[in-house]
Amino acid sequence: MFSRLFSSKKRPFVKNWNKKIPVEINFGAGVLSMQLPEGNVSDCPTFIADSNTSIYDRSKYQELDHLPDYENSHMPYIPLIRAQWGLTGVFWEKFKIGELLMSVIALRVDDLPTDKSCLNPQQFRRVLDRDMYFSFGPANVGSYPRKVPVDWKIREINGVSWAEYSVLNDIERFPDFFKESGQEDYTKIFSVPVDDQHFIRVEFIVSGFFPLSESESKFSEMISELLATLNLELTAPIALTSISDPREAFFWERHRLENQTGPSGYAERKIVSLGSLPPSY
Repeated sequence: MFSRLFSSKKRPFVKNWNKKIPVEINFGAGVLSMQLPEGNVSDCPTFIADSNTSIYDRSKYQELDHLPDYENSHMPYIPLIRAQWGLTGVFWEKFKIGELLMSVIALRVDDLPTDKSCLNPQQFRRVLDRDMYFSFGPANVGSYPRKVPVDWKIREINGVSWAEYSVLNDIERFPDFFKESGQEDYTKIFSVPVDDQHFIRVEFIVSGFFPLSESESKFSEMISELLATLNLELTAPIALTSISDPREAFFWERHRLENQTGPSGYAERKIVSLGSLPPSY
């Protein structure tokens, strides 16, 4: 009650944050566990996969075969965890000042050459480069242009090496995309290989409806608290320190799209020229 009474933009209140849900998922190549605060966003109900959700069960995957080639990463995924929390400021204002979304997925790299392995750090970095391209680069044609990777590093979380980076709006190169929006957002990604063909990705999406500088410390605190409880027991853990050198963000050219009339008579966005191609393995 007191935390809500004395909340502000710099010290927001997060409903349900102290209501922890114990999570333990055996995914076949290891076990993921954490203490997950109960979500508080009504249109994003908390999702936790079954306690036995094997990455080797192909029926569990969200397949990507329906996508056109330029959007298909050939990395189908299994949702493991999804939760979202809204932050509120002073108690007499009911609207949220921002939200934090956490998702955990397991990905299968279908087009990885047979002589490559996610358990090789250098080759895993190239897998992540392709994941960045399809998730945040030219292949994600419906999103704002992004700058990635930012602040690349290798972080040890409870004894396991994770590749960490941020994804920022590319305001410097594409200012017109962002001048109309009053919302600020950024994404933090943590990825770890779990066998030759699979990896786990933890994603945090921060959305601010006021300048993020006013509540940035709270978002960082929340992410740190979530990561502190994240435990991964792997059958084949590897060290990623050999790929810890700082990196520059990719300079990708976006695909060029135009509105055209489709077969149904409705306007559709069509690619008229391709931008940068995906990084190779």
